Amino acid sequence: MREDRFYMPARVYCGRDVVKAHAGDLKKLGEKALIVTGRHSAKSCGVYDDICAALEECGIRHALYDSVEENPSAATVMKARDFGLEEGCDFVIGAGGGSPMDAAKAIALMLFHAKEGRDYLYTAKADSSTVPVVCIPTTCGTGSEVTAVSVLTDEIKQAKGSIPHKIFPALSLIDGKYLRSASRQMLCNTAFDALSHLCESYLNADAGPISRLIAADGLREWGKCLPILRGEKEPDEESYDLLMRAAMLGGMAIAHTGTSIPHALSYAMTYHLKIAHGKAVCYFLAGYLREADPETVSFLLPLAGFSSVEDLHNTYLACCGDLRIPEDQLDPVLKLTEKAVAANPSKCAKAPFPAGADVIRRITGYAKECAGRRYRAVLFDLDGTINDSGPGIMNSVRYSLEKLGHPPLEEKTLRRFVGPSLLYSYETYCGMEEEEAWKAVETYRECYHAGECYNLQVYDQIPQLLSDLKESGIRCAVVTSKPQEMARQILEHFDLARAFDAIIGPDPYDPSNQKSVLIKRALDALGLKACDVIMAGDSRYDIIGAKEAGCASIGVTYGYGTREELIENGADYLVDAPLEMKKILNL
Repeated sequence: MREDRFYMPARVYCGRDVVKAHAGDLKKLGEKALIVTGRHSAKSCGVYDDICAALEECGIRHALYDSVEENPSAATVMKARDFGLEEGCDFVIGAGGGSPMDAAKAIALMLFHAKEGRDYLYTAKADSSTVPVVCIPTTCGTGSEVTAVSVLTDEIKQAKGSIPHKIFPALSLIDGKYLRSASRQMLCNTAFDALSHLCESYLNADAGPISRLIAADGLREWGKCLPILRGEKEPDEESYDLLMRAAMLGGMAIAHTGTSIPHALSYAMTYHLKIAHGKAVCYFLAGYLREADPETVSFLLPLAGFSSVEDLHNTYLACCGDLRIPEDQLDPVLKLTEKAVAANPSKCAKAPFPAGADVIRRITGYAKECAGRRYRAVLFDLDGTINDSGPGIMNSVRYSLEKLGHPPLEEKTLRRFVGPSLLYSYETYCGMEEEEAWKAVETYRECYHAGECYNLQVYDQIPQLLSDLKESGIRCAVVTSKPQEMARQILEHFDLARAFDAIIGPDPYDPSNQKSVLIKRALDALGLKACDVIMAGDSRYDIIGAKEAGCASIGVTYGYGTREELIENGADYLVDAPLEMKKILNL
C-alpha cells in the first residue's frame, strides 16, 4: 500500500467581507505591511480599500507597490524587495490574480534574505524562509492563495516557470465579491485555468485519495458555473463564490500533486505569444485528456458539465476564443515547447501515462487541429450579410414616410434601417412614438410586400460558401429581425432556403429587437449549445446578440454596419468577403 499524504499549511478563510472580519489576524503578522498589487484591478475591485481599512483598524502601517506586471519578472521582485526594505515592511500582502500573489511570495522570500541577490530566487535547496505572506485572490483561477508555488519570468533566460522555493501563505482571505468588476473574458480565462488545475491534479501520477477527493469536489463546484462562463446566465453572488471556491480547491489539489503537461506546454505560449495564462493552459487540456484513461476521463467530464472531450474543447474555445496566432508564429513556439517538455523528465513523470515526445506532439497536434473546427453551425443574419437588401428596404421606407407626411431622410439614415427591427428604426431614426411607428411599419409593408422585398442582390460568394459549409457538414441557419415568413419567402425566391436547417425571425407584430432571443430560438431548433455555433452579421446588433447568447461572432464588413462598430462591440472575427469565413472555420 502506498503512503498517502497531504500538506497545505495556509490558514484559509472564505466569506463575505472576510478581510474586515480577520483584521485581527493581520495584526499578528507584523507592524508594517507591503501591499503588492497589479496596476489597476486591486483598486477597481475594492480589495485595496478593504485592506487599508482593516490595517487602519489595527493600527498597522503600510506601503503600496502596485507595479506588478502580468507574468511578473525576477527584476520586478527585486525592485519591490528593495522598496519594501526602504519602507521598513516586515510582512507582505499580495492581492490580485496569480501575478501579484506569486510576486508577493517571492518578495517575502527576498525580504527575509535581505542581503541576497537575484540569483537566490533560483537557488535550489536554499533556505526558503520568508517574512509572513497574506494572499487575497481577485480572480478565480490561480489557486496561488493555497499553493507554495511562485511562478516568475526569468528575463535573462527568456523563460517562465516556478522558482524552486516552496512558499505557502501564512493567511489566505477569499471573498467572491472581488469578482464583481471582472469582465466575462477575465472570468473565463481564469476559470479555465482552475479547470486545468482540477483535471491535471486528478490525472496525475502523484494523486492520492485526498487530492482526488478535493479535485472532484472542485469540478462539481466549477460545473455549477458553466452557464455563467458560456454567457447563458448572468453571474450573481453565489456564482462568484462558487468560482472562487473551485479555484481554491484546484490550488489545494495541485499543492499536493503539482501540475502536469498542459501547464508545462503553456509557459512558452504565454512568454513568446503573450497569451493569457489560463487560455494558454487549457489550449492543451483536451489533448491531455485524450491520452488519459478513458474510464477516468468519463468520470471527470460530467462533474464539470461536459459530455465529451470535444465538448470541453469546443466550450473552451467559445468562452476563451482561439489563439488568433498566424501559423508562421504559432508553429515555431509549439515546436519549441514540445521539445522542452519532452526533455523534462520530472514534468513528464507527472502524467499518469507514458509521456514521450510522440505523446507530447499528439497533445499539441490535437489542440491545433481542433482550433478551427469547433463550430457545428453558422448562424447568418439576412439583410446585409446574405444579401444586399438595401434598395428595397430604403424604397419602402421612403414610400411610408411620404404617405404619412413625414419629412424625408438622408441616405445615410435610410441605410440604418437595414438590419434592426422596423419598429425600433422608426422610433429611433424618425423620432416616432410607438403608435405612429406601427402605422409606418404597416405602410412600409404595403410597398415592401408589393415587390420591393425582391429588390435585392445576393452577395456573390454566398451560394458558394453555403455549398462548401454543407459539404463540410457544418449546419446553417438564418437569424434575422425580418419577420420569419417574409425571410423564408425571400430565401425561397432566390433558391437559398434549402441551404438552411432553420430560418428564425420574429412574428410580424413582435416589436422585439433582441437578437439574442432569436439566436437562442435557433439553438433550440438546431439542438445545439451556444459554444457549438458562430453568428455572422454586419451590425452591432448581431455582435451584441451573439455575446448575450454566449456564442462567438463574425463581423462582416461588406454589409451596412461599419468596421468600427463591429470592433467596438467585440466581434471575434472580421471578414471583408463571405468566403473569408472558411478560414475561420478551417475549411
